[in-house]
Amino acid sequence: MKHSNGSVYWYRILMMIWVVILGMQWVSFTDPIWFQETTDIVTWTLIIVAAIDLLPLASLIRHIGKLISIVIICRVMLIKYGIYMPYGRLFPDQIIQMLTEFVPYIWFALITWLVMELILRMLRTRRHVLLFLAADLIAFAILDSFTPYHLWKNVAWTVFARSRLACLSSSA
Repeated sequence: MKHSNGSVYWYRILMMIWVVILGMQWVSFTDPIWFQETTDIVTWTLIIVAAIDLLPLASLIRHIGKLISIVIICRVMLIKYGIYMPYGRLFPDQIIQMLTEFVPYIWFALITWLVMELILRMLRTRRHVLLFLAADLIAFAILDSFTPYHLWKNVAWTVFARSRLACLSSSA
């Protein structure tokens, strides 16, 4: 990531904001389906991973920071909801507890991170941005039509994000 070129960095920041907005639309769709702790873990993962991705650090350092932050997010959220009650010393007792108690929550967080990385790598050109947002819009339209969920707000946010991302990608 080049920080010496200001326009590229601002483009990256704005792209990350819009990807988080689109991700939050999917999180809000899953809100009535998932447990609240899963929703909170995915939400915080989305936000923290996006923030870490914008730091002017080497890629490896950012990835390590993202992985550590995911473990911390899972630990904090699962303690908050009373699912994980740490006892004993951090090593080895709590590490062993985390390995057993964090499943399946850690998988939701890791998949959120993976999907976010894939989307950011995919959205390089205006054509890719438009194709991605069209697919997102079609998915929400189908879910709105054939499920009991009302997703018009999600569709509206997607259309809003689409117009902004299309403008950004044409200027980059």
